[in-house]
Amino acid sequence: MSSALELASDLSKQAGKPAYIEFSTIAKHLPKRSEEEGRYVAVDVDMVTVRQIGAADSCVFEVKTWLQQLKQDVQAERLPREHADYYAKAYQHWKAGQEIPLEGTPIKGWPVISPAQTALLVSVGIRTVEDLAAINDEARVRIGMGAIMLK
Repeated sequence: MSSALELASDLSKQAGKPAYIEFSTIAKHLPKRSEEEGRYVAVDVDMVTVRQIGAADSCVFEVKTWLQQLKQDVQAERLPREHADYYAKAYQHWKAGQEIPLEGTPIKGWPVISPAQTALLVSVGIRTVEDLAAINDEARVRIGMGAIMLK
């Protein structure tokens, strides 16, 4: 798991911004407990998807384990403290039912682009105008025709 977090960290350092993260909750089946109780038993587990802004590849982690790993990565100087603080803050906002705080001008509601373009950019993981300005070649390919103009 550490190598995947290092990858996310390295990628985010290149752009100077934290990696794109998205939280979700899944049902984790507990087979041993299910067998003991004679019924299906599951618990809710918070998960995080981490990827470079505009990238197609992502890593999925259990949030509890991921946050512990982030602390170790900060101590080992593999991850800037600001990024770890941002991730922890984003998780707190998500748990409180709020949107993840953005650093920059939000793509949603940006009057320069159409609603269809907004949906496309959000689907690629671009949430701010500053993210769009910093996209790499992989992100431009994922956006498709008009990516250079948007950038």
